[in-house]
Amino acid sequence: MSHIQVDPAFMAIEKQLREMDRQRDHLRAQLADAAMRADLAHVDREFWISAEQRTAKKAALEERITKRAKRRALEMERFGSYTRPGSWDDDLDLYQEPQYEETVGEYTIRLVRARDLTYNAYVVLPKGHGAIGKSYDEVNEARPPVYLSYGGPGAEVGVYG
Repeated sequence: MSHIQVDPAFMAIEKQLREMDRQRDHLRAQLADAAMRADLAHVDREFWISAEQRTAKKAALEERITKRAKRRALEMERFGSYTRPGSWDDDLDLYQEPQYEETVGEYTIRLVRARDLTYNAYVVLPKGHGAIGKSYDEVNEARPPVYLSYGGPGAEVGVYG
């Protein structure tokens, strides 16, 4: 059996590039945050809106800045860097915890945010449910179009996603 060897120079360059990408994303996040603070500093110069509108705009920006600062602290704690800025920023500011649970009837729905910023959804089955202990493949066969990819033996008991 042949073993493929990877050039160490290639690996070093790839590692360096990943680090540069991380640093670039970190700087972009800092720039986006600074832009929000600059917007706040310039609200009083917006003479075309009423004083009430300026007050409301300042309050909204201050709230966003506060939420963003809290999120940035959590990102540094969890990942050692800020998340790349984008259209998802407001969503991340509102939902900062890595996991949420909500009960719907007798089921618990668990949403877990992945590092790529998407959510993975899981259902926690109630005790005694017929699917507990079955592999997700067995559940997929019994109830199409479920298409689960997590659950059963080796996973958290009674949790499918």
